[in-house]
Amino acid sequence: MVPVREKAHFDPQPWDPATDEKLPGVCELGGYFLKGGKGERWLAGGSVVRPLATRRETEGKFSIYEMLGSALHGEKSGVPTLRFESTHHALFVVDGSLTLEVDGKKSVATANETVFVPAGSSWKVEAESRYARWYVFVNGGGLGEVLTGVGEKYEQPGVPDEAGAAVDSAKVKGLESELGFVVV
Repeated sequence: MVPVREKAHFDPQPWDPATDEKLPGVCELGGYFLKGGKGERWLAGGSVVRPLATRRETEGKFSIYEMLGSALHGEKSGVPTLRFESTHHALFVVDGSLTLEVDGKKSVATANETVFVPAGSSWKVEAESRYARWYVFVNGGGLGEVLTGVGEKYEQPGVPDEAGAAVDSAKVKGLESELGFVVV
């Protein structure tokens, strides 16, 4: 992040349980507070996706998603290989490990490691460990937007014991033009 000195700051706002547990959509006051572990979640296969900031809150500039997954869910946990032509992704692994395949090359990222996937790369990510948690930072909507678009609302705080239905490839394909990616 690059601080902007001329940006007008906003005064602290009182916390409100009615609004602190969901994303505001538009940031009318210049910022918002989201309680830890709160906010809407989606289950896409075996992956849980929780938006922390979407393009709606950031005037289309970026998105941040928290993701949870488990290698125990196998093939149901991921999406097909995708290519975002103009969207960069940075993944920061908090817990566990991830398997990433970027342009045909596989690698494993473990806790406290960051992976940058430049726009135009064909890639996919899956949990490598029994439990994995990572953040996805995107200059747009990216993977988080795809998974919330094909997933089902999910109320539990963690990864389910059993994966939901596998990610529907037809639904993913149907979002290509709207979200600016290609299924490889």
